[in-house]
Amino acid sequence: MCCYFSICSMIKYFIIIFIFSLYSTGLLAQNSKQTTTSYRWKNVRMVGGGFVDGIVFHPTVKNIRYCRTDIGGAYRWNEVEKKWEPLLDWVADQDSNLMGVESIALDAKDENRVYLACGTYTSSNGPNAILRSIDKGKTFNRTDVQFKMGGNENGRGNGERMAVDPDDGNIIYMGTRKDGLWKSTDGAVTWKKVESFPKIDDDSANTTGRRYQPNGIVFIKFVPRAGVTKVKNSTIIYVGVSLKNRNNFFCSTDAGQNWEPVAGQPIDVMPTRAALAADGNLYIAYSNNPGPNTVTNGAVWKLTTNTGIWTNITPDKPTADRQFGYAGISVDAQHPNTVIVSCYDRYKAGGEDIFRSIDGGRSWKTVFKGGGNGRFDYTIAPYVSHTGIHWLFDIEIDPANSDHAFF
Repeated sequence: MCCYFSICSMIKYFIIIFIFSLYSTGLLAQNSKQTTTSYRWKNVRMVGGGFVDGIVFHPTVKNIRYCRTDIGGAYRWNEVEKKWEPLLDWVADQDSNLMGVESIALDAKDENRVYLACGTYTSSNGPNAILRSIDKGKTFNRTDVQFKMGGNENGRGNGERMAVDPDDGNIIYMGTRKDGLWKSTDGAVTWKKVESFPKIDDDSANTTGRRYQPNGIVFIKFVPRAGVTKVKNSTIIYVGVSLKNRNNFFCSTDAGQNWEPVAGQPIDVMPTRAALAADGNLYIAYSNNPGPNTVTNGAVWKLTTNTGIWTNITPDKPTADRQFGYAGISVDAQHPNTVIVSCYDRYKAGGEDIFRSIDGGRSWKTVFKGGGNGRFDYTIAPYVSHTGIHWLFDIEIDPANSDHAFF
């Protein structure tokens, strides 16, 4: 036995010496290097899964679009490779609160600029920041902000809370959950609270069975000053707030200096999203809870901005036996009378659906249910074919292609 172990030890010794010699001569080292460089690491494409709660198209440049998620960062569409590319994979662990993207904003006059409002939980001690990019999200500069965001809280499918003035790209507004309206005049580098905006700190209507989660300001809409050269920035700005049973929709007609509630607004429900048509009509989706759960009522209204007239254009009115709300809404940029809107929490009333109108909301047809001919192609994600549509919180018509839409 002693002789056996001695021989084995000698063999191991010579093997070690031999390997060391090969490395010394560079033979194995070279081969090891070749093996290492033959690997290419990249993201695994999940295709289906997770909550994509916001989609943003560039208003004037074709094939530029972004989407945001509640805990998985933001993405940009790569038209050449036909895939979505992650923009926040560089975020370090200590900054993980930035992976919940509250809102995305684009500059109408500069296709390369994109802004991300990042913060996952208002209760987190982690950072909240506005990220700004001048190269479509390839690189970012960062401004940490004092207001809290809730990219993975109730109302995360509402939006968009941040918006760039289409007439002056240096002016950006951000609506917050607990801290009112904020404004930047230097392209998101610095931020200052808009003190003239009405105080909206009472969000008691937005509580759930789990915990109190304020929702605050949910969308900002500028009315562009097309063809007016004497005015530097957009004069008219609309802001929707997640409140009910009191004013929840405000307007400034002097570029944000003063604000007033819009007369005639519905207050029994709260706004979730809005879409401004080229003809000046503003379409707003409403529910009685910011979602994505515990909603029992909702509506769709149209405001004719040049007359101030409100019209209830709800496609399918909820009842006590059929409870649900409305979430996403979009208008065709090329055909202002074509509108699509999505419902949510409609599981007990026939399932979630999309409604489409081609006459400005006077009449509607369903896309999937009730005779609609819409269908799903599950080819690249067959494992989700057994699931129904749910949490359908954003739907957007491509401004460059009326036949193309996302939800």
